[in-house]
Amino acid sequence: MHIITHGDCDGICAGALAFSVYYGSKVVFSNPVRLYDSLQKIDKGESIFVCDIALNEALFQNVNEAFKSLSTITYVDHHPLSSKVRSELPSNVKLVHSLESSTSELTFYHLKDLIDPEMSRVAIYGAIGDYLDTSEGVQSILENWDKRTLYFQTGILIQALEAIGRKEREKLEILEELSKNIPPSEIDSLTRLAVESFQKEENMRKYVRGNAEKLGVIGYILDPDGPLGKAAIYARAYTDAFVGLAGEVRRGKVEMSLRTNIEVDLNSILVEVAPKFGGVGGGHAKAAGAEIPFDRFRDFLQALDDRVKSISSSNV
Repeated sequence: MHIITHGDCDGICAGALAFSVYYGSKVVFSNPVRLYDSLQKIDKGESIFVCDIALNEALFQNVNEAFKSLSTITYVDHHPLSSKVRSELPSNVKLVHSLESSTSELTFYHLKDLIDPEMSRVAIYGAIGDYLDTSEGVQSILENWDKRTLYFQTGILIQALEAIGRKEREKLEILEELSKNIPPSEIDSLTRLAVESFQKEENMRKYVRGNAEKLGVIGYILDPDGPLGKAAIYARAYTDAFVGLAGEVRRGKVEMSLRTNIEVDLNSILVEVAPKFGGVGGGHAKAAGAEIPFDRFRDFLQALDDRVKSISSSNV
């Protein structure tokens, strides 16, 4: 068994839940852009459990061919899924999907007959990490725990993961500890990393406050030296924009996170707009991401502004 999961809080928690049941499985961190490459490294006929990785329609054809070479696939996710992708999934894929729940919650309930009930708090960590802690399933779990304690533990986990960044070995160690139901505060060095991460975030917030720019209804910042999702929130807030965007320039591309607090669907917008500029994008309605060639970034930003304005005009 291989477990392929996203490297954010929800993905790590979902992966830990799966690992607690399928102990000894090979864990691989991936994302929508890297998913095909991750699948290519798995032997034909293997079984896999995928958590929290959106199936991007633009990249789906190759991914689907890779699916067909594997044995059984359990695919647990909460990102928007097009009807085209859903209809073309091969018969060896068991899809567990809902837009209303975190992947951690979905994974816990999917494995409920096999998993230690006390692992439910790990599902809560993931749900809080993705701002999906108000669902009916999560509220039912919270009846058996002290909410304040779980939010404290989740805060440590989220902040520490921001400090760890792309270091997959450290993420794997955290996943394995969480799979044993060890609270984040008891995992070696996480509390120290969380405090350091908060201090760095404060510096980043002040940098965004002084350097964020605005194009139309988009507030944006490049290379904020901190978590892009949070930087996007601050870019929106400090520029009084409809959408906040924070990007990091890496290898000739801008990897970005976007956030909004108005009634537009960022996922749909990015799925439509990003490919026009040689990029990919998607995510959730209020929180999404994209990758665009750096030399097309300004044109992308203008097109994004035009699209958001056209959709949001009735709400302005």
